[in-house]
Amino acid sequence: MEPSAAIVAEDIVRIWERGRAERPVDRALTILDVLTGQPRPDLAAMSVERRDRMLLAWRSRLFGDNLGGYAACPECGCGVDVSLTVDDPQEPGELEERFSVDVAGARVAVRLPTSLDLAAVADCASLAAARRALVRRCVEEDQAGSPGPSSDAVAVAVEAELDRRAGVSASAVTLACPDCGHGWDMELDIAAFTWREIELLAGSLLRHVDVLARRYGWSEQEILRLSPARRRFYLELAS
Repeated sequence: MEPSAAIVAEDIVRIWERGRAERPVDRALTILDVLTGQPRPDLAAMSVERRDRMLLAWRSRLFGDNLGGYAACPECGCGVDVSLTVDDPQEPGELEERFSVDVAGARVAVRLPTSLDLAAVADCASLAAARRALVRRCVEEDQAGSPGPSSDAVAVAVEAELDRRAGVSASAVTLACPDCGHGWDMELDIAAFTWREIELLAGSLLRHVDVLARRYGWSEQEILRLSPARRRFYLELAS
């Protein structure tokens, strides 16, 4: 699939080149860094929910509103095609990123997690440990500089509220196996999904470069700057 006319093919290849050696959390920032031109530190400091809403909006500009994928049934291994439609994706406007959670009469100041937080807990020994560490990072200090309450009850309440407020960043789709009837929920990681689509598109574009460079002697830059229609036309001639 070709990028829309508003997106330069060179940007797709640039994202792929930088992102292929990065961790998933960094790839998400690279995508937005290249496409939006916003400073990377600002992108890293924004909440993951805001980041993923931006990613979803840009993903729709690149590839349209349909999300197609594949999943394997965890019970019998049968392949299941997944097709979703994004309803009028919008970049984030107002989003409450700082709020309070009341626990047993105590008010705890909390913020939504950021990409910096995800990077900080990426090396935890288990998913459960990572979630605990993430919750601790999202509980803000009080005005005196002392850490907020850290009891198990507070941790549970904060984690539940973070889950409740996670929208795009915690998307999931319910699937049913056509063979065995097993049902399950599959998480939809919009950052990983968008990266995979960009990775496939970049590979296709570079194969086009190889064909047209061999045939016409053009540079990579010249080929990538052709409109999708002209590039397809020359590829047909070259074949």
